[in-house]
Amino acid sequence: MKLTLFLLPLFFTFSLIISSHHPLDPLTPSEFKKVRTIVKKSYPSGLKHNLTFQYIGLDEPEKPVLQSWLSSKTKSNPPPRRAFVIARLHKETHELVVDLSNRYIISDKVYGGNDGYPMLTNDEHTAASALPFSYQPF
Repeated sequence: MKLTLFLLPLFFTFSLIISSHHPLDPLTPSEFKKVRTIVKKSYPSGLKHNLTFQYIGLDEPEKPVLQSWLSSKTKSNPPPRRAFVIARLHKETHELVVDLSNRYIISDKVYGGNDGYPMLTNDEHTAASALPFSYQPF
């Protein structure tokens, strides 16, 4: 019984230490879901036009911000968590930065030309594969 009373506070202390995030930790599964929700709410027409996510990853904080946080004694206010996203919508590639704590898109850079396209999605690949058979000379 005494051992249980001794170990219980240690368990809670250890679990609190593990649950805190370092600013350079990878995104968690719940953060991935949050990114998807934020982007889909920002582009509701994307649901009708096959919004696809090609990449979602951590947008690392600037080095001076990180160094300032590391040098603080309390480490109470870590840099904001942000995600870097590459998504396809309306046949364009969007490069997004999403603020996870405030739940909004900070930037959206659109690539409209031939440069910057990621690989085809399954639907695009299927459509491209069927295209030659609909062209009579082929």
